[in-house]
Amino acid sequence: MKLMERKELDKKTLRSLPSVHRLLQEPTLLKEGLPLDLVTQDIRFVLNEIREKIQNHQEKICVTYDSIVLTIQKKLEYRQKHSYSYAMNATGVILHTGLGRAVLPQAVLKNIIQQLQSYTIVEVNRKSGKRNKRDESLRQIICDLTGAEDATVVNNNAAALILAISTLAKDQEIIVSNGQLVEIGGSFRIPEIIAQSGAKLVSVGCTNKVHLQDYQNAISENTSALLHVHTSNYQVMGFTKSVSLSEMSKIAQKNGIYLIEDAGSGALFDLSPYGYNKEPVIQDCLSQGADIVTFSGDKLLGGCQAGIIVGKKDCIEKMRQHPLARAFRVDKISLIALESIFKLYYDSTKVWSEIPTLRMLQLSPEKIKIRAQSIANKLSIALENCLVEVAPSFSCMGSGAFPVEQIPSYSVTLEPSSFSAQKLSQALRLQEPPLFTRIQNDKVLLDPRTLREDEDPIVIQVTQNALKELQSKN
Repeated sequence: MKLMERKELDKKTLRSLPSVHRLLQEPTLLKEGLPLDLVTQDIRFVLNEIREKIQNHQEKICVTYDSIVLTIQKKLEYRQKHSYSYAMNATGVILHTGLGRAVLPQAVLKNIIQQLQSYTIVEVNRKSGKRNKRDESLRQIICDLTGAEDATVVNNNAAALILAISTLAKDQEIIVSNGQLVEIGGSFRIPEIIAQSGAKLVSVGCTNKVHLQDYQNAISENTSALLHVHTSNYQVMGFTKSVSLSEMSKIAQKNGIYLIEDAGSGALFDLSPYGYNKEPVIQDCLSQGADIVTFSGDKLLGGCQAGIIVGKKDCIEKMRQHPLARAFRVDKISLIALESIFKLYYDSTKVWSEIPTLRMLQLSPEKIKIRAQSIANKLSIALENCLVEVAPSFSCMGSGAFPVEQIPSYSVTLEPSSFSAQKLSQALRLQEPPLFTRIQNDKVLLDPRTLREDEDPIVIQVTQNALKELQSKN
């Protein structure tokens, strides 16, 4: 088409676009229950977008009245959708940060709903009627399970560490091994946490080796604490040397300074007998002499996001009085969830079946293979132009726990013939409910380990829908 003819056609198309006023009369656009100003805003946005495409001479632009109304409808519907919504996790990553980490147990969810139907006791003593501390009930449960003298909670483990250092080492020195100056995530680093806490960082040793004497030589009259950080998201192997917590405790006690342990993921019992690398067990950290131990609530514990602080009573009480304690405090939903999750640990025989994080960890590859084969068989019958197989794979813990641990598993592999694995993975995420997968060797992998068993039929239906949509576009 000649340039002049194209310009004339574009002008004609632009003139044919409906006005905002006309579109505001369209009943289908006003039934979504949105304020008129938002509907108007979206109408203008869609019309401007179409105008830009026309002026840029983009081909295949559908500008009929019905197509414009449909585009606006979709935009309005998107406004009404909840961004923080239910999703299916077939990635094999048990603690998937992007998908909210630990899945809360059903018993915890039921208790949250039951206790939040009206007002909730948070900071009042039932007997006296007077105000009390909001962690009053929770501290006793945590102390029962960990053997700590005292305990409190804040909104995440980074906040827990900042509060501990700010309280115990502000304007003084805190000694850390160079090999433990880790980045937690999101560019949040141990040196930055220490700086924000108002303490002065003194690093000792090398990346791969630190000796007891390194700590001893660095202690001065300005030293307030030693900090031991569990390197939960990486592991140094080979020519290495580290100092145990119990050895650090002896130095701390000898010099009259604090010992703080950032246990990271944290665990309430040893997982190594079940075939996993050893993670810090909170009770052990305390028995080895740590004055303060901090750990996460939404990792190996299997609960909600929180930073749990346990340790010496005088240290915890100082933290409660610190101004940051209020800034970091958790809300009633988190308190209910944490109380519920900790109470599940009273019965050690039930935690493996009732806490999803632990249940996923102990699923055998053989059991997962049976589920994967069942899903694959049904998909093979329903799908065309897509190779469906079952293959050995690996799951992982995620969120920094067990950084080098590959958990044997099986996955359903999808290899579409007419489009890429990336397109299929995206199409699956855009379904309702969304299905998150991973890509490996140009294949889409579905790992049943991180799927609830009742989600298998939904996974099959969602996958069929996604493939049909993609095939219709080709």
